[in-house]
Amino acid sequence: MNQSIEELIRIKSWNDCFLLNINIIDKEHERFFEIFDTLLSVKEDAFKHKNIILIVNELEEYAYQHFKTEETLMKKAVYQEIETHIVQHNQFLEQIRYFQLLYNPSKDSLLDELIAFMRKWIVTHIYDEDFKYVEKIQLYLIKDEITRQQKSQN
Repeated sequence: MNQSIEELIRIKSWNDCFLLNINIIDKEHERFFEIFDTLLSVKEDAFKHKNIILIVNELEEYAYQHFKTEETLMKKAVYQEIETHIVQHNQFLEQIRYFQLLYNPSKDSLLDELIAFMRKWIVTHIYDEDFKYVEKIQLYLIKDEITRQQKSQN
């Protein structure tokens, strides 16, 4: 975590600096960036208005799925700050739903707001919040793997 948040926010695609070394979550975070990259590319597309709402819907569905993955792991790992984390997840989903309600093809400024929100949220959430649970979840996963191995040997 050598880069500042301002430097990270300028990153447009997945970057290894976002790796938490929790395989399932890293893969899901990478997918978030893929959806975001699609949103950026569609912004330049002549037929963007048909596609933007589809991408935003995909983003909402994927976020919901990803948040459930994180929250399940946090619960199993008995992560103390889970409630705060869940609130942030819910705020993200509310913001996406707000955009869905307000979206109008003639309002490019709304799309620009969504892109700015997404860029900042993804980066700051991973860097400021997700890194906080890494040690706790990694420890849980190690213990869980040891338990499974022991059970399979018996």
